[in-house]
Amino acid sequence: YPNSDALFLCEKISVEADAVKVSTMQTTLERLYKKRLVSRFKVRHAYQYNSQLSRADLIAKLLGDVVEVLHDGNLETILSGFVSAAEKLDENSLDHLETLITQKRLMSQKDE
Repeated sequence: YPNSDALFLCEKISVEADAVKVSTMQTTLERLYKKRLVSRFKVRHAYQYNSQLSRADLIAKLLGDVVEVLHDGNLETILSGFVSAAEKLDENSLDHLETLITQKRLMSQKDE
C-alpha cells in the first residue's frame, strides 16, 4: 500500500487480524524508517510511508542477516541447512531454484 499513513495501515491490518493500535503502528513505522526499510514524507499532520525494498529484496536481506548470525566460520553448515530446507520443496520449485542459481552464475561470470 504505497503512500499510506499509520491510521490507514492500522485499519487495513485490523480487518485481517486482531486490532492494532495506531500508536503501535506509528512506533513500528518509525523503527522501519530508522532502519531505512521505508521512506516517508509529511502530508498535513501525518507521515505517508513507502516501502524501500521489494518483497524479494526484503527476504534476501533477512536471509542474509540470518546467515550472518548463524555462520560459524564453516560455509558447509549454512549450505547443508539450505539443502535440508530445499528437500521440502516440490519439483517445480526445485527447478526454479536451479534456474536462479544458473542465472546468478552466468551474471557473476559476466562481471568478471
